[in-house]
Amino acid sequence: MQTYEAYIQSVQNRDLNAMIQTITDNDALHFIGTTGKMLETREEYVEFHRDWFSEEGWDISFELDKIFQENDFGYVMAIFTYHQDMPDGKRMTLVSYVTLVFHWEHQSWRAIADVCTPISRDID
Repeated sequence: MQTYEAYIQSVQNRDLNAMIQTITDNDALHFIGTTGKMLETREEYVEFHRDWFSEEGWDISFELDKIFQENDFGYVMAIFTYHQDMPDGKRMTLVSYVTLVFHWEHQSWRAIADVCTPISRDID
């Protein structure tokens, strides 16, 4: 799915404007992050990513696992590996599933939900 590729590139490049092009224009956008906190609006989702993209000391990679697609609905399941430098000099590694739910709108696929499910978290 082309939108999935554009989405992960925008996250890896910390490109908020490119990421916004991959999400719904509707007010409702559901996001459950790796801490279990839920956001319910597009505005909150954009603000979360604006703040996250401005942070230093992290990188992320994605491995596509599953794609399901119907006429105007689909989802992608991937595994991401996230590394974050910690203040004490250690490095956290978080491995998590991410499920991105897409809806067909404005002649393109747009994310309407982003659900993260942690698999493992280690600090080295």
